[in-house]
Amino acid sequence: MPTCGSLKAPGKTESRWFGSNVRSGWSGAAAALGFVLAMVRTSHSRWGAREHVLKFAVCGAIAAFSLAGCTKVVDQRPPADRERASTAEDQADLSDSWETASASRPQGPCTEIDRTFILPVPVKERPAAIARLADVDAVLLSDADVEKIVGIELEAKAGNLPSALLRREIERLEAERRAAYEQNVGSWNVASQERLEGLVEYSRAGNAKKLSPFLIRAIAKNEFTGGFVASVCGDALSIAHVSLGHSTPRSQRLPVIVFVERTPAKVHIDWGMAE
Repeated sequence: MPTCGSLKAPGKTESRWFGSNVRSGWSGAAAALGFVLAMVRTSHSRWGAREHVLKFAVCGAIAAFSLAGCTKVVDQRPPADRERASTAEDQADLSDSWETASASRPQGPCTEIDRTFILPVPVKERPAAIARLADVDAVLLSDADVEKIVGIELEAKAGNLPSALLRREIERLEAERRAAYEQNVGSWNVASQERLEGLVEYSRAGNAKKLSPFLIRAIAKNEFTGGFVASVCGDALSIAHVSLGHSTPRSQRLPVIVFVERTPAKVHIDWGMAE
């Protein structure tokens, strides 16, 4: 029986037919047609009409099979090129239009935003938030908007909402440190101490009063195995979700509320994963 050929290079095919190699699909078809005509001429001299019809049908089927082709494509590119192309195609299939190209990532110097001032929008509020971000990267919100969207309740809110959020986080960290030192409950490390000191200094400087909340476009791969990191780089805002996972899932839109001092001129939206 005819066997499948292989695509060795762009524009060249190899068809295997009864053990003979015939270059290109059209050459194979021409050879098959020539074989049919030769068999038909032979049938006139050796066979009767009935046998002639049968032989013509068999040869016609062989020719049709050759014309239809059974070509197996073999990628002859170097492994590194195939891997890069495959990765690019996979990422394109799994990406979202909100994502920003890596080449446009803001350049330093950048100032990291503490996670106290990054609030993911809850699931039930996401459709409305995504709709508000249909044509823009960022939307200015009021404190009342934030409280409604996130559903937070802060007692004795003095000043503005970011100040209240900062005070609550400082109190939480101080309680965590006391529990670790006095009750041997939980843990406390150098990173936690440095973060607490930084927030206390930020509060004393009154910087939280300068912040305003913005609804920001963002995407995530594995929402529940990571969190957001954000930085202000000049007049740009960079927001990325970093998570863990064994494979790269499709990007999902996950708007966040970020507190910054002024409206970002542009927003860089990215993600990262570690296995």
